[in-house]
Amino acid sequence: MDILGEEFSLTSAKIQKLRVKNPGRVPTIVQLKELGNKRGDGTTVLKYLVSHSDTVAQFLYQIRKTLKINKNTALYLFDNKNSILVGSITFAELDHTIAWTGILSLSLFSENTFGYFFSC
Repeated sequence: MDILGEEFSLTSAKIQKLRVKNPGRVPTIVQLKELGNKRGDGTTVLKYLVSHSDTVAQFLYQIRKTLKINKNTALYLFDNKNSILVGSITFAELDHTIAWTGILSLSLFSENTFGYFFSC
């Protein structure tokens, strides 16, 4: 999983400059893995500067608005193969998961939650 390849080459000096310029924000890269019935190959990447005070739920709402995702679709963020809970977790609390690159790297998956109704 090399999302910081040549296309998104950010040197540590550029990242450090970005962090100094925006001290209250976390540079975040979101890799789209699977949206609905479409499987992504991980090459679609969204870049964000997320405020430390934003919660994961607010961030998912922002992604949902940007990508125009249906309300019936559940979104899941993963970091290092661990699910991030959608609660009151802020991005300031996610600083320990930032990679050696200085960027928070997340993967986005979705699942259609509109299912079948079974009666017993």
